[in-house]
Amino acid sequence: MKRILVLFFISILFLTSYGDVINRIVARVDDEIITMYDLEENVQFFLAQSQDPNVDVNDLRKKILDSMIEDILVMKDAEKMKLMESIDEDLLNMNVDMAIDNIKAQYGSDEEFERALKMAGMTLGKLRENYSKQIKESEMTKIVIEKKVKSKINIERNEMEKYYNENKTRFVKAKGKVELAQIMIDGSRTGAMGIAENIRQRIIGGADFYELAKQESNDTFTKNDGGRLGELKTDELNKKITSEIVNLEEGNITNVIELGGNFFIFLVVKKHQQEPMSFEEAFDYVKADLYRQKIEGAFKEYIEELKKESFIEITL
Repeated sequence: MKRILVLFFISILFLTSYGDVINRIVARVDDEIITMYDLEENVQFFLAQSQDPNVDVNDLRKKILDSMIEDILVMKDAEKMKLMESIDEDLLNMNVDMAIDNIKAQYGSDEEFERALKMAGMTLGKLRENYSKQIKESEMTKIVIEKKVKSKINIERNEMEKYYNENKTRFVKAKGKVELAQIMIDGSRTGAMGIAENIRQRIIGGADFYELAKQESNDTFTKNDGGRLGELKTDELNKKITSEIVNLEEGNITNVIELGGNFFIFLVVKKHQQEPMSFEEAFDYVKADLYRQKIEGAFKEYIEELKKESFIEITL
């Protein structure tokens, strides 16, 4: 985390040095603009997290710009729906405090943290402002998706059976036991989930799971052993875990999973002999697969509708 923040600060300092040149407008969305500074700030932060030497930066830049445009469209729709009024400012400030405290904890002292801020030409107030904006937009996006997208999703049993029959090889169960390792992040929903997702992206980018578990996990019982949980009986695992690991190969990690108010990433260390699931056994997993697919499709349709109703100009 500390290395990521340092790289992020350095990237901001680099961008700032270009002044007006780097701050040219690269996109307009109705009455809002996205500058090159805004875009590069996001690009550099992503690169610092992924640490992938083979990433196509030009392609990444275009994808991130598209994502930023979509964020603006969703936020505008949230404003039309007057959802901003539902934000609990006290809870928001608490989440911002926790996110900043988590970063501070990666430094030896407050003075070292303040030096890093100063090196980037950034103030603590600006950092708070950035986190507040990110958290607020994240919460608004969840509410908009709930109201505009999820409410339209309907899954019938016959399409579940069809999907199961076409993908039977995917629905298998570990026989008896599976070996897992975990990283647990505790705290409030918004802040902790963001931290967990950040860690997950670092692992995808090549960081060592066991080392990150030792550094970042809040589970004092397993962190010193790299998060290793040993062999577990699959029929005793939470369904949220089994639905994630059932189709993962050894060495792969799950998405961030919320369990009991905490957020987990699991590594599949070893899987034992597998056998097919019946439709009834696979019912929840089939439904989850179809739900994810439909959510993705419905969200794309929702975004396309917003784009049609808006003026968008890209000058990148």
